[in-house]
Amino acid sequence: MLNINRFVFGGGLTNFGDVLFDRVKAVFDKYNHIPLPVEFRIAELGGDIGLIGAAEFVREA
Repeated sequence: MLNINRFVFGGGLTNFGDVLFDRVKAVFDKYNHIPLPVEFRIAELGGDIGLIGAAEFVREA
């Protein structure tokens, strides 16, 4: 059983904004059969999260 109540998007996906989130939410609602609230959010670090993660990976190497 999986109970996910929040999806967080980051990286280049954040460039699509509401266009992406509206479509994702519509498809999710179509196939979701559990009536629980689900939140779709943009990562606090937005589109830079991939760069930050890559820099951290290099730093730790």
